[in-house]
This record gives sequence, structure tokens and C-alpha cells, in this order.
Amino acid sequence: MATKHSVSAKDNASDAANIKARGALINEINRVIEENQWTQVEAAKRCGAFQPRISHLLNCRRERFSLDSLFNIATRLGLKIDVVVSTPRRSTKKHIVNV
Repeated sequence: MATKHSVSAKDNASDAANIKARGALINEINRVIEENQWTQVEAAKRCGAFQPRISHLLNCRRERFSLDSLFNIATRLGLKIDVVVSTPRRSTKKHIVNV
């Protein structure tokens, strides 16, 4: 008998945050590629990736990328990444990590 995987609200919130962050990175990476009018092959060389990975990026295939791999691609393109970490609504404390 298969067991059901229980998904908590915390799991959903962390998944949503991960998806949102990956989407934002993909949008910025795609913007750089499009502004420079690079071919997929040229973009792949600049990103340190293979052409099919660039195709996945340009088609916004978020599920194909981890945050780690997107950070690496973004920094290779010269993008500056700032990560803002804040506590739940009870506090206005924020921590900014510059990468």
C-alpha cells in the first residue's frame, strides 16, 4: 500500500518562494541574452552551459534549474544578486546578502 505524502503549508510556502526566485533569475538571464542578441550557442558559451540548457532558459523551464545553477549562470553574465531574508510578519528585520 502506498503512503500519501503530506504537504504542509510550510512546504507550500518554501516551494512557492523557490519557484518565484527561479522565475526571477530566469527572467533576468533571458533579458541579458535578448538585449545582447546572442544566439543560443553564443549564450551557452558565455554561461558555461550547453545550448539545450539555454533553450530551456529561453522557454522558461523553471523545473530544469536549481537556484544554485541559476546563480552560477547569472554571475557568469555579470549580474549582481542580492538575497533578502526577512523574518515572519511580526518583525520588520531584514538581512541582505550580497552575492
